[in-house]
Amino acid sequence: MVKQRNRRNPVCVQLNREINDKAKKKLTDYLEIGAKHLIEERTPLDMSFVFQLQNVLKNKPELFYKKRVPQPSKEISMNEKIIPQIDNDIEGTEMSFGFQSAIDVATRTIDEIHTT
Repeated sequence: MVKQRNRRNPVCVQLNREINDKAKKKLTDYLEIGAKHLIEERTPLDMSFVFQLQNVLKNKPELFYKKRVPQPSKEISMNEKIIPQIDNDIEGTEMSFGFQSAIDVATRTIDEIHTT
């Protein structure tokens, strides 16, 4: 991967594998960059320490947020689906705002297509 400046001059080159010294020299000469701008990455990274860290941290609850338990609500029943409850949250409402605005957008779009 070649990172570039505004003038399209390479700033550094990252290699994802090892190359020999002759190839490095050829590449740096061709790109007109110094050897310090040629970066070799070691991939794939050894991430085994993450699992060990995870096991250690699991036993330190003070490092984590407390679990949030949803509180029951008088307005929303946990035994019914949520969307119908939102649509019917005000007595006498036949359609919800979201539904009506979606219908308006669709109707306006269809009208614009027919008039052009």
